[in-house]
Amino acid sequence: MAHWTNRLKVARSRSLKCGWWVGRSAAKSHAAIDDTYYLACATQLQARFWYGQGKFEEAKSEALSAADVFERFGAAKDLEECRALLRDIEER
Repeated sequence: MAHWTNRLKVARSRSLKCGWWVGRSAAKSHAAIDDTYYLACATQLQARFWYGQGKFEEAKSEALSAADVFERFGAAKDLEECRALLRDIEER
C-alpha cells in the first residue's frame, strides 16, 4: 500500500508543476494531459482506499473528481470503473 501512496504523492506534485506547460508546445501539452490523467488514476485509487476504510464522503469526493477528468478525456473504461465505485458508495 505504501507503494501506491508514494505514486499518489508523485502524481499530485507533478500535476501542480505541469499547469504552466499547457499551451507551450504540443509535446508539453501532451505531457500535461498525461499528468492530469495519471493524477485522476491516483485520485481514483485514493477513493478506493477511503472506501475500504469506511470514509465514504472522502471516497465520493475523490471518485467524482476522477470521473470528471475521465469524462473530459473520453476514458470510457476508467469512467465506468469510477461510476461503479460511486454506485457502491451510494449503496452503503
